[in-house]
Amino acid sequence: MKEEIGLDITIKKLLWVEEGRNDKDEIGYIYYFLEEKVNGEPTIGYEPELPRNEQKIMDVVYKGREEIMELEKVYPEVMKHDYFWKVMKEESHNPYVNRPSKGFGKE
Repeated sequence: MKEEIGLDITIKKLLWVEEGRNDKDEIGYIYYFLEEKVNGEPTIGYEPELPRNEQKIMDVVYKGREEIMELEKVYPEVMKHDYFWKVMKEESHNPYVNRPSKGFGKE
């Protein structure tokens, strides 16, 4: 996170695991974590995996649930669904159990 948005963070818990396939039909996973800021202020940094001319980070902002629900595009899409916010509040949950998937079939 330091490179991407200028923050030192602590991971609090794994929230979500998303399985998908790339254009070569290979299976991959994206992991979503609940994090807590330890130090720093959010700034536009860089993605170390990408060349400087292919950077994707355009802005860094904090948004609450209500603000996120009003946005047209959200990534991950599941943040637009009540189920995701319920999972965030739970003290204990298994991010690998069957649960609605990416976009809940609304891709």
